[in-house]
Amino acid sequence: MRTFGGFGGSFWKEYEMLVPKAEPKAEWEDRISLYELYHHLNHFVMFGGGYRGGAMAIMKKLIAKYGG
Repeated sequence: MRTFGGFGGSFWKEYEMLVPKAEPKAEWEDRISLYELYHHLNHFVMFGGGYRGGAMAIMKKLIAKYGG
């Protein structure tokens, strides 16, 4: 729901009232990035070049935080 633009703040406020963030909450944003990575990689395989940068940025961010 964030990939390629996503929804605005009012959506997320309502969404989180219905579906609270899962534990560990501190890693919730990182899990969103990981789920988004799947779509970037899929688009890269299907459509090529332009999606590589997004996939690489997500991977670098997660590796910097979690090691590698």
